[in-house]
Amino acid sequence: MGPWSYSPAPATGRRACAPLPWQDVMRAMRIAVISDLHIGAEDFRPDGFGEFLDHLEREHDEIILLGDVFECYFPVLPWKALAEYDRFDRLYADITGRFHSAKYTILSGNHDRVVQRARGIPSRAERGEKGYRVLLSHGHENEPAYQSSLRVRLVELYMWLVYRLKRCGLPALYDYSYRMDYQLNMKDGGAAHLEAARAHVGRGYDVVVFGHTHVERHVELRGGGTYINTGDCVRRRMYASLDLERRQCHLLEFPGRRVPPEREG
Repeated sequence: MGPWSYSPAPATGRRACAPLPWQDVMRAMRIAVISDLHIGAEDFRPDGFGEFLDHLEREHDEIILLGDVFECYFPVLPWKALAEYDRFDRLYADITGRFHSAKYTILSGNHDRVVQRARGIPSRAERGEKGYRVLLSHGHENEPAYQSSLRVRLVELYMWLVYRLKRCGLPALYDYSYRMDYQLNMKDGGAAHLEAARAHVGRGYDVVVFGHTHVERHVELRGGGTYINTGDCVRRRMYASLDLERRQCHLLEFPGRRVPPEREG
């Protein structure tokens, strides 16, 4: 899939994804990747986010937002998810205004998948070239619940319903759902995502970057190839830094902690 950037909404109120000029992509040798901001969520913390983005912009040519940028799972009415996306974009304009520039590329995740359906914003992209190919994907597609359109819509409706019950003082089903999600998809460090990354490396990618699990990982795979999960940026500031020219990648927490890579034996 080709490169995309986030551009301002046309007069109809819709947002568009437009291809970046190829010369700009080729100059983007240093790429920062962040995911799972969940802007608008109850536990999202905007404090210091501008400083974080300042750092990424100084050190990188392109910044890729790897899905779940906005929290659209829990609108007042289930068909209002797209309006929720736009509302949070306006409400946090001091942060999101930057996302409209050519320096940023925005992808969709499962919590803001409504923009993939309504505006064609994809959930994955590629960078690099033969010899150092990078696949970037939010990663929810690695789980069975997101492998068909019908399942996706049922999950979205179910999560909306249990959240409304929580807001009405009945949190048991909501809490149970998140405990089960943790047990199935995150407790083991996201084994299904590691196996999906291994399969992509087998298809010719050198680096695979996912988000989604909120569990940061940097794994140097047995036999070659790298898997990175960017964790989340809800209350902390995790990011992957890719240097396509030097063929290097690191996982970091702003302002300065580097996550050491795991090396498979």
